[in-house]
Amino acid sequence: MYHDGKDETDISRDDLVRVLSTGERRALYLLNVIFDIETRRKNGQETLVIVDDIADSFDYQNKYAIIQYLHDNAQDGLFKQIIMTHNFDFFRTIVARFIAKYDRCLMATRDHHGVSLAAASGVIGDAFKETGVDYAQLHKAYEAEPMGPGRYSPPKVTSTTKTPIYGEPVRELVSTSYVERNNLNIRMGVRRCTRLTNAFSKKLENHGAATALHFAHYNFVRVHKTVRCSPAMAAGVSKTLWSMGELVDAALAHDATS
Repeated sequence: MYHDGKDETDISRDDLVRVLSTGERRALYLLNVIFDIETRRKNGQETLVIVDDIADSFDYQNKYAIIQYLHDNAQDGLFKQIIMTHNFDFFRTIVARFIAKYDRCLMATRDHHGVSLAAASGVIGDAFKETGVDYAQLHKAYEAEPMGPGRYSPPKVTSTTKTPIYGEPVRELVSTSYVERNNLNIRMGVRRCTRLTNAFSKKLENHGAATALHFAHYNFVRVHKTVRCSPAMAAGVSKTLWSMGELVDAALAHDATS
């Protein structure tokens, strides 16, 4: 029942939920889950909580609040948790905060025999170390300002925190600008990746081919003003600048041998 002064009307819960945005619905669902968990905690009821890829549903600020809540539940003997995710950063965070013991983490793999589970220890945890990758994270804090209508750009950055994860990353080179620039290059060079396009890929095979063509041309055929040659020549992978004909010949030769 909805009351507004002297007026009142019957409104169903479904009608109220229908006007909420996707983000608001997720938040409402999460609040309902938390309310149920807290009720069970108050009643001393043992509970198995299964969390499925909750990391991709919220921004970083809310994500870490959820991680802290999972940590609090892990310290309570009434609760057992099964946390499923394909997000490596989320996995690393819950292990680092002792929400899940490393020896109790499993990794699911799929092959022609089906799906199998194996211990994650020595597989995921050492992935960057074994490949020699220097990996760090850059966390940005944004100014709390209202998002006006039609605004697309993010708020102003108030502070940044650089955290080494694996290897020996150079602090001065830890930046999101590189991947953001690469994302822009892809969107500008691959029509299928343009925002709000009707040229999106209908088949995974075609999408992979278009993306491969972009990177091959970008690295071997295109001259970059910053290095005055192709990236492949600058890296010593190729001694000459390729023509489109040479790129096609290399692609056909690869298909013939694979």
